[in-house]
Amino acid sequence: MRFTLLLLIINGSTLSAKEPPALKLALNAPLVAFSANKLVLGWHGDESNAVEQRVHFKPPNLWRHDIVGPDGEILKTTIQRGPTEWIFYPETSTLIERDVRALRKGTLTGKDLRALLEKNFKFKKLKAKKIAGRTASGIQITPLAGQGPRRTLWVDPETGIVLKRRQTNFRGKQVRESRITNLVLNPDHEDDLFSPEGLGAARRDHSPVEDRVKDAKQLSSYGLAGSLWKPELPFGYQLDAVRRLKIENTQIFHFRYVNGLSVVSVFISPIPVESHSLEVVDYEEEDIDFSASAWAGNVLTFDCGKQHCAAIGDLSTKALKKISRVFP
Repeated sequence: MRFTLLLLIINGSTLSAKEPPALKLALNAPLVAFSANKLVLGWHGDESNAVEQRVHFKPPNLWRHDIVGPDGEILKTTIQRGPTEWIFYPETSTLIERDVRALRKGTLTGKDLRALLEKNFKFKKLKAKKIAGRTASGIQITPLAGQGPRRTLWVDPETGIVLKRRQTNFRGKQVRESRITNLVLNPDHEDDLFSPEGLGAARRDHSPVEDRVKDAKQLSSYGLAGSLWKPELPFGYQLDAVRRLKIENTQIFHFRYVNGLSVVSVFISPIPVESHSLEVVDYEEEDIDFSASAWAGNVLTFDCGKQHCAAIGDLSTKALKKISRVFP
């Protein structure tokens, strides 16, 4: 049996324990409208891939991302208007509508995530640099526990636009980078640019949302031991959401933990799951929500009571083993 687990999927002066201005800007919507070309690079072992995007934003909450193919054709369009998101695939003329809150939002609030970010990470201000014609303020974000990914951001302090992001995995190897290569401020955006009606979809679908499990008592009602409900994990990870989903007619439970920036997912299954049967897929484009994006870099399978578990996250095997020992 094969599972495909799609994760949702965020050198200069003194370290600071407080949230720096550049980070505060990055965690909020930009201050001005803009259009930009963005290059997203990913490294997977010895392989790499590059994805070109055209990004449009209009305050306070209108986004459009066009994924562009090598011949200039649009492969995929994502429009976000507040909590509602539409994904359009031109090849099949299919438009999928979904509620971002239902798909991504767990029990932790934005205030909770920022508190976790301040608690679990240290910040280092970097030397300013020119990116896409703008002077960008840099910030390096490193986990205090020494486990997990490290991020570097460059933000335009005048507009709040994140001009460049770089992520290294738990081994310190660069695995992700996105950067704006061309930027136009305050373009005359028409509202139609952010309307799904103008995409010409022949078929409309609604993305299914997994059932959320509220507490240990409800988990027990599905046949799992309530003791599997763990509110926190080592390295500062807090339980954000538990969802029940079906993959190939098998009921799977997805426990999503966050530490303010990165994600650890624990999947619990009634059948054995071997590491070679897991294919972890990441988004080809940068997630619109900086704080929700994550890199799934390592997999550990283990038994948890009468169930079978798989822990996925950008952590070392040693760290994942420590996490596995939390589960009975």
